[in-house]
Parts: sequence; structure tokens; C-alpha cells
Amino acid sequence: MIYKLLAVGTDTEVFWKNKSTGDPIPSIGLLPGTKEAPSPISQLGEGFTIQEDNVMPEFGIPPAQTAEEFSANITKMLNWLTDTGAVLDLDVDISPARFFLPSQLFHPQAQEFGCTPDFCVWNRQKNRVNFYTAPQLRTAGGHIHISFTVDEKVPEIVDMEKIVKFCDLAFLPLLFIDTDVFRRLLYGRAGAWRSKEYSPTISGVEYRTLSNLWITSPTLTKYIFTQINWIFSKIDSFEDYFYSGSVLERYLPSIINNRKLNEAQKLIVDYRIPYPRELDINVESNNS
Repeated sequence: MIYKLLAVGTDTEVFWKNKSTGDPIPSIGLLPGTKEAPSPISQLGEGFTIQEDNVMPEFGIPPAQTAEEFSANITKMLNWLTDTGAVLDLDVDISPARFFLPSQLFHPQAQEFGCTPDFCVWNRQKNRVNFYTAPQLRTAGGHIHISFTVDEKVPEIVDMEKIVKFCDLAFLPLLFIDTDVFRRLLYGRAGAWRSKEYSPTISGVEYRTLSNLWITSPTLTKYIFTQINWIFSKIDSFEDYFYSGSVLERYLPSIINNRKLNEAQKLIVDYRIPYPRELDINVESNNS
């Protein structure tokens, strides 16, 4: 079978923070757009959108076909958010999780959680989130959208599952930069995904495990795209990686869910997973 990558996009959440104090500020009433009807940003071009999601700004970008285009689209959105926030004396805060004061969460929108459920690719069960675990906690994800074909046709669910499992493997190096523990109370479990229909003839996956930290630099945003290319270069060997009883099938979900860096490091070496050099991850000797 021939797997062909079509494009990569993202919908990513960030926070606002007070320029002077650094305290988180709810976005409610500060931005146009909703989950049901994202607002287009016409001055940036077709496909750029903004919306309020709970207390967070959430942006979308047009699908990209190169790492440079993908990175540039994200930079455009961050610049737009920075300029918009400056008028309100706010800064963009790229954090996986922030705690808000109870008084900041009275608005009904601040109590709206979730939308369409996502699933765990490893057990094929719906992911369940207990939003009452930490009622003042809000979290931000960096969801990755991947459209592709298989033999020039819309992919089946089994094809999508293969891509999601490879995403868990390909993005293992990001465990070394995402030290946050709070988002993992609610989101970010291994293999979190949704199937997506982008048009009647284009489908793919939304990979939902990663936080927003990978949008902090152009090197990392390009890394996301190049890792997806790496996945598609390996997909024909899927059964060599993920056969029943393999190391990856048995241990990869636990390594991600529990941030086991020693085990992650070994997989990065054993499977020759590319990692972002600017992070100076010494995968041969890191014993964190």
C-alpha cells in the first residue's frame, strides 16, 4: 500500500497573561470566534482562524505541505496574537497548564469542557476526563492534523491508527522538554486521537497527545513536520515496529503516560528517532 502525506495543520491553545504580573487572564469576551464558529483572520489569508475555548485563545492555520510553510503559518498566528494582546496589555503565554482564581471562572464559558470525545489508539476506548480533579486548572494542547491517502483513496480507520501509533513513537523526544505534570492530570495521554474528515475526499487524523510547548520556536515547529515525514517514510514497515507483543506495543503507552525518560531515551536510540538538536538532548547519556 502507498501512504501519501497530503498536508499538516494544527489547532493550538495558548493563554493570555498580564504583562506586568504574569498572572493568567481569561480570554472570555476578548476575542471573536467560538468552537462552533471559528472567526477567520482575513488579513493573514485563507485558513487562519481564532476562537475562544473556555478561558483560552485557540488558533487554527491552513494546511501546509512543507515544514517551512507550517512553521511560518504558526509564526504569523503568534505575531497576530502578540499584537492583539498588546492592545489589551496582555502577553501570549505558551504554557501547557495554568491555574486561575475561582473568581475568574464564574462565567459559564469557563465551565465548558470538552467537545467531541477523543480515543486511545492503544485500547480503542474513549478517553474519559475528570474535570473536577482540579477545578481551577486549565490546560492547553497543540493538536496536530495530518491528512493523507492510502493507494490514492481515503484512509480506513486501521490506517489512521497506524499513523497515530507512529506519532507516539516519533514525538518521544518531546518528553524531554515537556516537564509539565498538571496537563497530564486531564489530557495528553498516549495515543489520544480523533478521525477527521476535512472534505468529502480528504480525511486524516488529529493527534491530541502533545501540549502546546512545541510552538515555542521555529526549530520545533519545523521538527513536528519533519517527524511526520519520518513517519510516512517508515509506515511500510509498521509491522516491524508494532507487531503483537513488541516492545512498543507493550511499553510505549506507559513510557509516555508516566514520562519515563530513561526508557524513552533507550527507544530513541534503538529506533533512531530524530530529535531536535537545539534542545541538546544527549540521548546516549541522559539519566533524568
